[in-house]
Amino acid sequence: MIELADDLHGQGVTIVSVGEGIRTDQALGRMMMQLFSLLAEWERTYIIERINAGIAKAKKFGTRSGQAIGRPRRTGRAVSLALKLIEEGHSHRDAAGIARVSKSSVVRALQRERAAA
Repeated sequence: MIELADDLHGQGVTIVSVGEGIRTDQALGRMMMQLFSLLAEWERTYIIERINAGIAKAKKFGTRSGQAIGRPRRTGRAVSLALKLIEEGHSHRDAAGIARVSKSSVVRALQRERAAA
């Protein structure tokens, strides 16, 4: 960014950010642009480090990419309990709450049952 601004300045072009009041033909404006560029570079590097740390943690604990780390899997018994509660007259939301599973898990299980029937 700084090299591009220098090249443009050498050609007589001034970069102006109206919202921030930054002009690259003024010393303060050049400093602010350099500061923003530095912070943007640091943020990108920090994001990459966090991503790599997450991948290393996933590999260490044996999870596959795309799966949440530390989220417990719900057994079929919990979903079965929710389905039984629905048969007894509970709403989908109430049954899911009692069985401590997500409502979408209950709905998917109902869809699988209907498709199998």
